[in-house]
Amino acid sequence: MGSSNAESTPIMLLGVKRSKKLSAPTVLVSSAAGMLIRPTHESPAAAARFECFIKWTLSDAVTALSPPQLTIAAVLAFEGFAKESDLLACLSALPFVIRRNDDLQASWMSNDVVGRRNLSAMTALALAKIDRSNLVQFNWGEELKKFKDTLHRFYPGANKLPKSELLTQALHDASAWLYLHCPMACYAYLSGQLSLSLLPDSVHDRRSGRRVHEQANSEATTTHDPLAEAKDLAIEKAFDDARPTSHSRWIVQALKTLVSVTSGVDGIRSADYLARDKVRQRLGSVCTTMKRNGSPVDALLLAWVLFLLESGSVRLRNPKVSTIARYVHAIVESVHSALNRLSIAPSELDQGAWEGLFKDLLAADYLSNEARCALASFHFFLVSEFGLDPSPWLFVGAAEISPPVANVVWPHEIARAFDLITNFGLDPRLRQMMAVMLALGADNKMRIGEIRSLRLSSLQKYGDDLLLQIAPRRSHHQGKSESARRILNFSNAEHRIFIEAWLQRRYSESAESGDLLFGDPHQPQKGYKLGACQRLLNQILRSATGDSSVSFHALRHSVICREVLQTLMTADVHHSISPIHKTAAESGLTLPVESVSHNRDHELACLG
Repeated sequence: MGSSNAESTPIMLLGVKRSKKLSAPTVLVSSAAGMLIRPTHESPAAAARFECFIKWTLSDAVTALSPPQLTIAAVLAFEGFAKESDLLACLSALPFVIRRNDDLQASWMSNDVVGRRNLSAMTALALAKIDRSNLVQFNWGEELKKFKDTLHRFYPGANKLPKSELLTQALHDASAWLYLHCPMACYAYLSGQLSLSLLPDSVHDRRSGRRVHEQANSEATTTHDPLAEAKDLAIEKAFDDARPTSHSRWIVQALKTLVSVTSGVDGIRSADYLARDKVRQRLGSVCTTMKRNGSPVDALLLAWVLFLLESGSVRLRNPKVSTIARYVHAIVESVHSALNRLSIAPSELDQGAWEGLFKDLLAADYLSNEARCALASFHFFLVSEFGLDPSPWLFVGAAEISPPVANVVWPHEIARAFDLITNFGLDPRLRQMMAVMLALGADNKMRIGEIRSLRLSSLQKYGDDLLLQIAPRRSHHQGKSESARRILNFSNAEHRIFIEAWLQRRYSESAESGDLLFGDPHQPQKGYKLGACQRLLNQILRSATGDSSVSFHALRHSVICREVLQTLMTADVHHSISPIHKTAAESGLTLPVESVSHNRDHELACLG
């Protein structure tokens, strides 16, 4: 770790285990899940050089450089880049900047994730010097090559390095400067060590009151929809049935038959496929057998296939049914066998058990790339529907890797969702449950599985506070990790009204403190239409936002987003306990005390 090559670099990253050098010589990255970032002895000098470059850009550069070169200097000095690829991506996005509120924003896509900067006043000034009609025609790659001449003339200490290395050195110096001035989570993101996706432009448009173009279906259905009824059945049995697993293999062949397509029509997309009467008859037959003989494992696999048909895979929103059929044929037997060998219901598995199961499946001999892709889609389903923490490192080498996804639901959209629930005209008990679920999710960092596990005793009043204890019992959603057990303070007075009214209703039904919060009044240890409630609440959130990608999980991102942003805005305030780690603990995540975790990066994806 103390080699001369490492010590000559401005920033070094030390891991708990063995380390390896990346192509960029500024960091050493541990192969372990956690990492520890610290400066080397060169960092102060590197940061001082970059500080001089910033001051020069603010003064002499305005008259010394041409508008394109001044723009590059401003972006390098003020927009926070430590990698040349990110710098070039931002420059290429400058012809398409938009003004949002008081900010001039540049957005781009890189490796399927969103990048964005609110441009500084200096960058905006430099950009204004370029004729807009010519801006799109600029080859920023060529301009960046010319910028090395600029650095050779004006960058501090440029005479000590070959001209070809000057841009790399400037970015290394920028990395040291950013390390000294940014919160650690921000630095890890800017230096490329933490994979985050910023909020899409459409989410920012929704914040200003504009709806996104892709409108969700505003009709919330509860009956007469075979797909919806099948999904409700599958989700409820997978979540709420904790019986020992069954070794019957009927579901394996049933699912293969459900998605089978004949030669000549194998190009049909799932949306059209689901509209066929024959397919709905097959689905009805599967559901009939599921009600009579289905186990939680059978239900989980059915829910996965329905998720693929309804929502697509990691990459494809409306895939070919032949693709889904290949996925099902590739892994359904092995996943069915692996889950049944555990002899417990899927709802009892914690994060470690799921990761162990995936490792065993991925370690199989001669595992095809298609099987890897299918397992990645199964993992994506568990993250989306079960609240499992994503583990993308499991699927290195697979063609489909789920990138970090960021989304939030803004306060005015939550208010609109409450209005939609109030006007929901069917089952009044279901309507009240949806309002309580929305109230819980809108103010607390909760997974849908944790919502299902709550009992009446989980909510306790202490003075003016309402405390929410998340401590799932064994054999009933025990939590995805040890950190899943925690206590949250429910402070929103308006939303508490819905919760307190529901508590009164449950106690009036003679429910006891140990009964499920959302229990069936006639079967206290069983949830009441929880699958339908979850599906309908997702539909209402999509109608309220106009964004078909929003789900209950986006509420969790929203709360984390608010807290992380508040932390970043007060980064200069001393805290005896890191606010980032406090947020992680209250979210049910486990972060090493002095590290940034790759495996939890999706929960910080709301930055931006």
